[in-house]
Amino acid sequence: MKIMGHRGARNEAPENTLEGFELARELNLSSVELDIHLSLDGKLMVIHDETVDRTCSGKGKVSEMTSKELRLLDAGEGTTIPYLEEVCDLLLPAQMEIQIEIKDGKTLSPLNAYLRELSQEQRQLLTVISFNHLWLKEFRESNPSLKTATLLYGRPLNTPEIARAAEANGVSFNIAFIDEELREQTRREGLTLTGWNANNEEDFKKMEALELDYLGTDTPTQAKEWASRP
Repeated sequence: MKIMGHRGARNEAPENTLEGFELARELNLSSVELDIHLSLDGKLMVIHDETVDRTCSGKGKVSEMTSKELRLLDAGEGTTIPYLEEVCDLLLPAQMEIQIEIKDGKTLSPLNAYLRELSQEQRQLLTVISFNHLWLKEFRESNPSLKTATLLYGRPLNTPEIARAAEANGVSFNIAFIDEELREQTRREGLTLTGWNANNEEDFKKMEALELDYLGTDTPTQAKEWASRP
């Protein structure tokens, strides 16, 4: 099972910042998850919300601010909102996998353009994820060699059918909805299973016993300790 830093190391460093991703790298995590939005001047910015209000020192929509304006904001503890390419430049040389969540369909075209600049080896370290499965299908059709995974709320009866309809390689659930039945179902269908977010030892060990492919956590330092215990 691969431990995945949620938004870098959300509870240990400002979320979705280079500081958090650097911590994930120092911890030798297998992977991280991040979110992207598009700036007014068409840059892929790593930030969870469509506005900067919650996580940064300013106010307003990401899409209505230039990347230069966004970079002037404090994203926590003196950090800045990173460009997607900065995060990839930091993590891909360390062979860390990155799950990129699409939250706005306008990011599809620039994301495609950026990914074309990467080597095939680098591209294999990336997985594009979204709750909007239409976007995932569109992305997959233009990038058949890239991995995707459907984010899902709740527990649908037809999980594999949903993944197949989106032409996805995997599925991603809140850990509250993951059990042995779902684990076996995904194995039979050849789908990867990601769980989010295990932030205490009991939840972590429960998911570890199910042998998920990826397990997200906001507390990666503790998660590494939990993983080392029998």
